[in-house]
Amino acid sequence: MLLAKPYIRKALREDGESEDVIRLASKVSKIKVMTVENSNPKLLKDFSDYLLDNHYEDWATIKHEGEQVNIRVKQKTDVIKNMLITVNSDKEIILVDVKGNFTADDISKMIASASDK
Repeated sequence: MLLAKPYIRKALREDGESEDVIRLASKVSKIKVMTVENSNPKLLKDFSDYLLDNHYEDWATIKHEGEQVNIRVKQKTDVIKNMLITVNSDKEIILVDVKGNFTADDISKMIASASDK
C-alpha cells in the first residue's frame, strides 16, 4: 500500500474525485478484493453468519449504477478499523475488505460521493 498510494491518489484526481475521497484513500492500510460468480444460497447464508459472528454493523445500502452496494463496518470506540463493501450485481458479488483508521465522517463523505455520481 505504501508504494500504491501515490498512484491511487493520482488516478483519483484524474477521474475528478473530490479531495475528501483522495484523503480517505490515504487512510487505507490494506485492501482485499474477492469476486464470487454464481453464488448459491448456502454461501450467502454462511457469509451473513460470518458478519454477525464478527460484529459487523450495517452502515449503508445504496444503489449505484444499477447495482446494490452494502457498506458494513467493524469499529472499536470511534475508530472504524475495518470496512466491508459488498457490490451485488446480476452476474456476480464483489467483496472489498478495506482496513485502515476511519471516522464516521470519512465513511459518510465516501457514501455521499458515490451517491452523487
